[in-house]
Amino acid sequence: MTIEALGAGINVDPHVSKLLFDHAITTNPEPDATTFDLDHLNRHGIIEHDASLTRPDNRFGDPGAFDPEVFEETLQYWPEPVVDIKQGAAARLGRIRTSAVTNVDFVMTQEDNFRGLGEIAGFYLTLGDRVAGTVNRTWLVHFLGKRKKLRLGRYKF
Repeated sequence: MTIEALGAGINVDPHVSKLLFDHAITTNPEPDATTFDLDHLNRHGIIEHDASLTRPDNRFGDPGAFDPEVFEETLQYWPEPVVDIKQGAAARLGRIRTSAVTNVDFVMTQEDNFRGLGEIAGFYLTLGDRVAGTVNRTWLVHFLGKRKKLRLGRYKF
């Protein structure tokens, strides 16, 4: 079900969906689990992590909750209508620097770094032009949680 949902919902490759599912299963604390739920995924260090583009570091609040101030910092790195890979990487690096300076508990493991890189790569793979490495800023802002109304063709969201 996860593979089908990710493919149909946000165009995630079936092989990537399988990798995500296999990791998600490990978040269920029950031995030999074959399912997971969103509460399992919402724990710090699973999907959300310190230096997130949209969430507070664990020390400063609920790492599963959208934080407008954190997102405003991220948006400073995306001034143009199209966000390229360099701007995505700059936002990621900016958030790492902020966390390193402000959060005495900040630690970045290799796995944390991979999660953060996956966060950025996901934008281009699901919402953007995979070849050019660009994504429409309006779509990205809407997807990440700044819920302004968005008009796509005749549909208003």
